[in-house]
Amino acid sequence: MTNIFKARTLFIGLITGTTLLSAVKAQTPDGCVFKDTLLNINFGTAKNLQQFNLNGLKQYRRDFSNCPNDGYYAYVSESSECFNGDWHTIREDHTPNDQEGKMLFVNAAPEASMFFISKLSGFKPNTVYELGLWMMNICKLNSGCQPMPPQILIILETAEGSKLAEFRTGKLFQGDKPSWTRYAGMFRTPASISQVVLKMTDMIDGGCGNDFALDDITFRECYTPPPPPPPNKLK
Repeated sequence: MTNIFKARTLFIGLITGTTLLSAVKAQTPDGCVFKDTLLNINFGTAKNLQQFNLNGLKQYRRDFSNCPNDGYYAYVSESSECFNGDWHTIREDHTPNDQEGKMLFVNAAPEASMFFISKLSGFKPNTVYELGLWMMNICKLNSGCQPMPPQILIILETAEGSKLAEFRTGKLFQGDKPSWTRYAGMFRTPASISQVVLKMTDMIDGGCGNDFALDDITFRECYTPPPPPPPNKLK
Protein backbone atom coordinates (compact mmCIF):
# COMPACT_ATOMS: atom_id res chain seq x y z
CA MET A 1 0.00 0.00 0.00
CA THR A 2 1.33 3.43 -0.92
CA ASN A 3 0.10 6.76 0.40
CA ILE A 4 0.86 10.01 -1.36
CA PHE A 5 2.23 12.86 0.69
CA LYS A 6 0.21 15.97 1.29
CA ALA A 7 2.66 18.65 0.23
CA ARG A 8 2.88 22.41 -0.09
CA THR A 9 4.07 24.90 -2.72
CA LEU A 10 7.34 23.32 -3.87
CA PHE A 11 5.82 19.88 -4.35
CA ILE A 12 5.72 19.13 -8.08
CA GLY A 13 4.06 15.73 -8.41
CA LEU A 14 2.82 12.54 -6.79
CA ILE A 15 3.73 8.90 -7.05
CA THR A 16 0.58 6.83 -7.09
CA GLY A 17 2.00 3.32 -6.78
CA THR A 18 4.82 1.50 -5.05
CA THR A 19 7.72 0.40 -7.23
CA LEU A 20 9.95 -2.32 -5.84
CA LEU A 21 13.67 -1.57 -5.74
CA SER A 22 15.51 -3.59 -8.35
CA ALA A 23 18.12 -3.29 -11.05
CA VAL A 24 15.37 -3.25 -13.66
CA LYS A 25 14.11 0.11 -14.84
CA ALA A 26 10.73 0.95 -13.30
CA GLN A 27 8.43 3.44 -14.95
CA THR A 28 5.69 5.25 -13.04
CA PRO A 29 2.33 6.31 -14.48
CA ASP A 30 3.40 9.97 -14.60
CA GLY A 31 6.33 9.28 -16.93
CA CYS A 32 9.28 9.02 -14.51
CA VAL A 33 11.77 6.24 -15.02
CA PHE A 34 13.70 5.14 -11.92
CA LYS A 35 16.99 3.57 -12.99
CA ASP A 36 18.63 3.35 -9.59
CA THR A 37 18.49 4.50 -5.96
CA LEU A 38 20.60 7.46 -4.90
CA LEU A 39 20.25 6.85 -1.14
CA ASN A 40 18.79 4.03 0.91
CA ILE A 41 18.52 4.51 4.67
CA ASN A 42 17.59 1.11 6.11
CA PHE A 43 19.36 1.46 9.48
CA GLY A 44 21.61 -1.50 8.76
CA THR A 45 21.80 -4.74 10.70
CA ALA A 46 22.87 -5.93 14.13
CA LYS A 47 26.40 -6.48 12.79
CA ASN A 48 26.56 -3.32 10.67
CA LEU A 49 24.31 -0.65 12.18
CA GLN A 50 23.48 2.42 10.07
CA GLN A 51 23.03 4.97 12.84
CA PHE A 52 22.73 8.73 12.91
CA ASN A 53 23.94 11.46 15.24
CA LEU A 54 20.68 12.71 16.73
CA ASN A 55 22.19 14.21 19.88
CA GLY A 56 20.97 17.66 18.89
CA LEU A 57 17.31 16.72 19.21
CA LYS A 58 15.58 18.61 22.02
CA GLN A 59 12.92 16.10 23.02
CA TYR A 60 14.41 12.71 22.08
CA ARG A 61 17.19 10.51 23.40
CA ARG A 62 18.49 7.13 22.31
CA ASP A 63 17.35 3.94 24.06
CA PHE A 64 19.23 0.66 23.66
CA SER A 65 16.28 -1.60 24.45
CA ASN A 66 13.64 -2.99 22.11
CA CYS A 67 10.91 -1.06 23.94
CA PRO A 68 11.96 2.62 24.12
CA ASN A 69 10.12 4.79 26.64
CA ASP A 70 8.35 8.12 25.99
CA GLY A 71 10.71 10.55 24.30
CA TYR A 72 13.17 7.88 23.20
CA TYR A 73 14.09 6.21 19.93
CA ALA A 74 15.87 2.90 19.32
CA TYR A 75 17.36 0.88 16.48
CA VAL A 76 15.45 -2.40 16.77
CA SER A 77 15.46 -5.76 14.97
CA GLU A 78 12.34 -7.12 16.66
CA SER A 79 10.11 -6.53 19.65
CA SER A 80 7.53 -8.36 21.73
CA GLU A 81 5.43 -7.76 24.85
CA CYS A 82 6.38 -4.11 25.07
CA PHE A 83 4.47 -2.21 27.76
CA ASN A 84 2.44 -5.19 28.93
CA GLY A 85 1.56 -6.11 25.37
CA ASP A 86 0.27 -2.67 24.29
CA TRP A 87 2.62 -2.79 21.27
CA HIS A 88 2.48 -5.31 18.45
CA THR A 89 4.94 -8.17 18.36
CA ILE A 90 7.17 -7.40 15.36
CA ARG A 91 9.49 -10.17 14.25
CA GLU A 92 11.59 -8.30 11.67
CA ASP A 93 12.23 -4.97 10.01
CA HIS A 94 10.84 -3.97 6.62
CA THR A 95 14.02 -4.39 4.55
CA PRO A 96 13.78 -7.63 2.53
CA ASN A 97 16.42 -10.37 2.74
CA ASP A 98 18.55 -8.89 5.53
CA GLN A 99 19.70 -10.73 8.64
CA GLU A 100 18.75 -9.10 11.97
CA GLY A 101 17.91 -5.94 10.06
CA LYS A 102 17.26 -2.77 12.00
CA MET A 103 14.37 -0.31 11.91
CA LEU A 104 13.84 2.88 13.91
CA PHE A 105 11.31 2.74 16.76
CA VAL A 106 10.05 6.07 18.09
CA ASN A 107 8.03 6.43 21.30
CA ALA A 108 6.56 9.93 21.01
CA ALA A 109 7.87 12.64 23.30
CA PRO A 110 5.38 14.46 25.60
CA GLU A 111 5.53 17.49 23.28
CA ALA A 112 5.33 17.46 19.49
CA SER A 113 8.91 17.69 18.22
CA MET A 114 11.52 16.63 15.69
CA PHE A 115 12.73 13.01 15.99
CA PHE A 116 15.09 12.72 13.00
CA ILE A 117 17.54 14.99 11.15
CA SER A 118 20.35 14.18 8.75
CA LYS A 119 22.40 15.95 6.10
CA LEU A 120 22.52 13.84 2.92
CA SER A 121 24.90 14.18 -0.03
CA GLY A 122 25.02 13.22 -3.69
CA PHE A 123 22.10 15.20 -5.13
CA LYS A 124 22.29 16.80 -8.57
CA PRO A 125 21.15 20.38 -9.15
CA ASN A 126 17.86 21.08 -10.93
CA THR A 127 16.81 17.42 -10.75
CA VAL A 128 13.54 15.71 -9.80
CA TYR A 129 13.71 13.06 -7.09
CA GLU A 130 11.27 10.77 -5.35
CA LEU A 131 11.42 10.52 -1.56
CA GLY A 132 9.91 7.28 -0.28
CA LEU A 133 9.73 5.67 3.15
CA TRP A 134 7.90 2.94 5.06
CA MET A 135 6.12 3.58 8.37
CA MET A 136 3.94 1.67 10.80
CA ASN A 137 2.00 2.48 13.96
CA ILE A 138 3.28 -0.14 16.41
CA CYS A 139 0.45 0.27 18.94
CA LYS A 140 -2.36 -2.26 19.19
CA LEU A 141 -6.02 -1.31 18.89
CA ASN A 142 -8.25 -1.05 21.96
CA SER A 143 -5.48 -0.35 24.45
CA GLY A 144 -7.94 1.27 26.85
CA CYS A 145 -7.38 4.95 26.06
CA GLN A 146 -8.27 7.55 23.44
CA PRO A 147 -5.86 7.05 20.51
CA MET A 148 -3.64 9.93 19.40
CA PRO A 149 -2.06 8.60 16.18
CA PRO A 150 1.16 10.23 15.00
CA GLN A 151 1.18 12.64 12.09
CA ILE A 152 4.59 13.11 10.53
CA LEU A 153 5.85 16.33 8.97
CA ILE A 154 8.79 15.84 6.60
CA ILE A 155 10.84 18.85 5.50
CA LEU A 156 13.68 18.93 2.99
CA GLU A 157 16.05 21.90 3.18
CA THR A 158 19.27 23.08 1.64
CA ALA A 159 22.39 23.01 3.81
CA GLU A 160 21.84 26.76 4.32
CA GLY A 161 18.31 26.23 5.67
CA SER A 162 16.14 27.14 2.66
CA LYS A 163 13.09 24.92 2.37
CA LEU A 164 12.90 22.70 -0.73
CA ALA A 165 9.74 20.73 0.01
CA GLU A 166 7.30 19.88 2.79
CA PHE A 167 5.33 16.64 3.06
CA ARG A 168 2.73 15.35 5.55
CA THR A 169 1.80 11.72 6.06
CA GLY A 170 -1.59 12.30 7.66
CA LYS A 171 -2.56 10.08 10.60
CA LEU A 172 -0.73 6.78 11.10
CA PHE A 173 -3.60 4.75 12.48
CA GLN A 174 -3.32 1.72 14.73
CA GLY A 175 -4.25 -1.66 13.29
CA ASP A 176 -5.29 -5.09 14.50
CA LYS A 177 -1.93 -6.41 13.24
CA PRO A 178 1.41 -4.81 12.34
CA SER A 179 1.36 -3.48 8.78
CA TRP A 180 3.83 -1.31 6.88
CA THR A 181 2.64 1.54 4.64
CA ARG A 182 4.76 3.28 2.03
CA TYR A 183 4.63 7.07 1.63
CA ALA A 184 6.16 8.80 -1.38
CA GLY A 185 6.42 12.26 -2.93
CA MET A 186 8.39 14.18 -5.53
CA PHE A 187 10.56 17.29 -5.29
CA ARG A 188 13.01 19.24 -7.44
CA THR A 189 16.44 20.43 -6.32
CA PRO A 190 17.50 24.01 -7.15
CA ALA A 191 20.62 24.99 -9.06
CA SER A 192 24.01 24.63 -7.35
CA ILE A 193 23.14 22.03 -4.73
CA SER A 194 24.64 18.71 -3.67
CA GLN A 195 23.39 18.29 -0.09
CA VAL A 196 19.86 18.05 1.31
CA VAL A 197 18.85 18.12 4.98
CA LEU A 198 16.07 15.70 5.89
CA LYS A 199 13.97 16.60 8.95
CA MET A 200 11.08 14.62 10.42
CA THR A 201 8.72 15.82 13.14
CA ASP A 202 5.86 14.11 14.95
CA MET A 203 3.28 16.91 15.08
CA ILE A 204 1.20 15.23 17.83
CA ASP A 205 2.00 15.34 21.55
CA GLY A 206 2.90 12.00 23.06
CA GLY A 207 0.03 9.84 24.20
CA CYS A 208 -1.88 6.66 23.59
CA GLY A 209 -1.29 5.23 20.12
CA ASN A 210 1.53 7.63 19.24
CA ASP A 211 4.41 5.21 18.73
CA PHE A 212 5.74 4.14 15.35
CA ALA A 213 8.41 2.40 13.30
CA LEU A 214 10.34 3.81 10.32
CA ASP A 215 12.42 1.98 7.72
CA ASP A 216 13.79 2.05 4.17
CA ILE A 217 13.98 5.77 3.39
CA THR A 218 14.93 6.10 -0.26
CA PHE A 219 15.77 8.88 -2.70
CA ARG A 220 15.47 8.00 -6.40
CA GLU A 221 16.16 10.19 -9.40
CA CYS A 222 13.35 10.68 -11.90
CA TYR A 223 14.55 10.28 -15.48
CA THR A 224 12.23 11.55 -18.19
CA PRO A 225 12.01 8.98 -20.98
CA PRO A 226 12.55 10.25 -24.53
CA PRO A 227 9.45 10.58 -26.68
CA PRO A 228 8.67 7.57 -28.88
CA PRO A 229 9.93 7.83 -32.47
CA PRO A 230 7.36 8.86 -35.06
CA PRO A 231 5.80 5.99 -36.98
CA ASN A 232 7.30 5.17 -40.36
CA LYS A 233 5.30 6.48 -43.27
CA LEU A 234 4.09 4.00 -45.83
CA LYS A 235 5.56 4.53 -49.26
